[in-house]
Amino acid sequence: MSELGSFLVVLRGGKHDGNSTTVADGVRRLLTPSDAPGLLDVYEPVEQLTHLRGNDEPAEIWEMVGQESIDRVTTEHGHPMPGHDIRPDAHTAEQL
Repeated sequence: MSELGSFLVVLRGGKHDGNSTTVADGVRRLLTPSDAPGLLDVYEPVEQLTHLRGNDEPAEIWEMVGQESIDRVTTEHGHPMPGHDIRPDAHTAEQL
């Protein structure tokens, strides 16, 4: 666990390929900005682990499974729907 109640993930595919970030327990989809206007890249876990330099514990691999419209995944107030996590950017391995 990277932080209390979270775990480290590395992203595969899409704009954020190779980047890593922490995800709160219970989150099963990670949404990040896409290069395409109005769309978010969608990442989900694939039940594989990998070692990231500088980390004692392995990171879970999450792969890009598609894209979704930002209008479809947010509420009228602009907050993520339950079970979703929207990040402006993922961290590179060097930032951790």
